[in-house]
Amino acid sequence: MTLATPNDRSCAIGRSTPSLAIVSGVLGICSFGSLIAYITTPALQMQESGAVPPMGVLLLNIQFLSSAAQVLMMIPVAIWLYGGSGRRSLTPKRNGMVQSWTIFGVVALAGVAILRLAAMVDGAVSDILFMLPMGLVGVWLLASRP
Repeated sequence: MTLATPNDRSCAIGRSTPSLAIVSGVLGICSFGSLIAYITTPALQMQESGAVPPMGVLLLNIQFLSSAAQVLMMIPVAIWLYGGSGRRSLTPKRNGMVQSWTIFGVVALAGVAILRLAAMVDGAVSDILFMLPMGLVGVWLLASRP
């Protein structure tokens, strides 16, 4: 039995990263599809009494879970993309900025996932709160571009 060296592990992470990005994209499509199916089908939407039919509840749960899982899948991709993808500069200040923006992006992505799951677990948490960390993800994407 051989032990993997740190270099082997980073190679494996680099190889699995595109797969995580693809799975994240598929989860995003599932999330979008289930939300559109819920919105466009009046029989599945919330009734005036406040009750949601079981199929509507299922579609909303799929939407919440897949959007949270989508964001969680992007965290390792973000770390690899901005931290370990060879974006090393000769300037230590530039390396520090890349690291800072990577941390910012990971925290923003984790915030989106946590708030998506919190809204599903506790009905008192507004399901729109994820928009603030989602905006921070957008800021991170803009600031982290080459």
